[in-house]
Amino acid sequence: MDLKDYINIYLNEVNEITSKLDKQEIEKMISVILKVKKVQGRIFMLGVGGSAGNASHAVNDFRKI
Repeated sequence: MDLKDYINIYLNEVNEITSKLDKQEIEKMISVILKVKKVQGRIFMLGVGGSAGNASHAVNDFRKI
């Protein structure tokens, strides 16, 4: 497998996965986050193992907003 094949396979998998995401659920999550921000509330992130890195990264992203 050459590099172009690998890239195409990867991008096809990304497209397949993201096409299955429920856009209405994403909109609901955004609405909740905006409401929490409006009332100066808190969002808690939890992760164990590798997910702890994801949670930590998400916290830093939300702090930038």
